[in-house]
Amino acid sequence: MFVSYDFSGTNPHIVEYPGGLTAWGGCNAVQLGVAFSLSAQPWGMVLDNAGKLVVCDRTGAVDVIDPPYTSISGTLGSGWFSPQFVSISSDNQRVYVSDQSGQVRVLQYPSGTLIHTINVSNGQDTPYGVVEWQNFGF
Repeated sequence: MFVSYDFSGTNPHIVEYPGGLTAWGGCNAVQLGVAFSLSAQPWGMVLDNAGKLVVCDRTGAVDVIDPPYTSISGTLGSGWFSPQFVSISSDNQRVYVSDQSGQVRVLQYPSGTLIHTINVSNGQDTPYGVVEWQNFGF
């Protein structure tokens, strides 16, 4: 389990809880800090089928972090207006990113090539999140 946060606006980072959380909300394992910091608040995150962590970095990038989660290993694009939420299709071939400009970008995964943009011209006004379908191994 991963949690993103920005303590007092000075140290944005991601914390890994390898044992997850217990039913009563406590940690059942020692928290391990991912061994790097991001340049801005990490927002939406998702794990792909290979265990890579895909993170919306509010600087305008969507970062890919490979296990063992010690550094940013790639990006799905940059120059966006505060990407907030991300999801990956169940076949691990598309990624959906919504940002504060009111757009959802549909990208090929893992290349990051733009497939389509959904925005006000498609009837969407300020989308906050997107999910394609159930993503648990079908």
